Amino acid sequence: MSGRIADELRNSKPLASLEVEAALNIRRTGDFLEKWTNDVLSPAGLRGDEYNVLRILRGAGEQGHPSSEIRARMIQDADRLPAILHNLRTRALVDGTLRVSITPRGLDVLASVDGRLDQALRDRFRQFPPDTLRTVIDVMERLRADG
Repeated sequence: MSGRIADELRNSKPLASLEVEAALNIRRTGDFLEKWTNDVLSPAGLRGDEYNVLRILRGAGEQGHPSSEIRARMIQDADRLPAILHNLRTRALVDGTLRVSITPRGLDVLASVDGRLDQALRDRFRQFPPDTLRTVIDVMERLRADG
């Protein structure tokens, strides 16, 4: 169904092009997914960007990562990384300054939400067959590759 984004945005004029409509849909969906993810993670007291940093640090093992490496691996814009790390340090979920590592408490928090988020994603995307999901993935990756 084309044109739904114009209704969602309460746009009274036609959109300028299919490209504009596609871009608006992508941005609106990204915002929706970020809020939805935050809702799934909120019982554990986490936001999506904090969860992302904790997962990066869990993968780094005991040696951790410098902030520059965390920044390079983040899904979201990394401008908030200092604030994210401050919040995680305050809650004793990460430790260190030059090299940041996840604490045992951080590992426990991650373990409490991993299965929940994975299941929520499967439930959310269940309506789409694998070939549709592969097409979405391909389109998103091609958009980023050309930029």
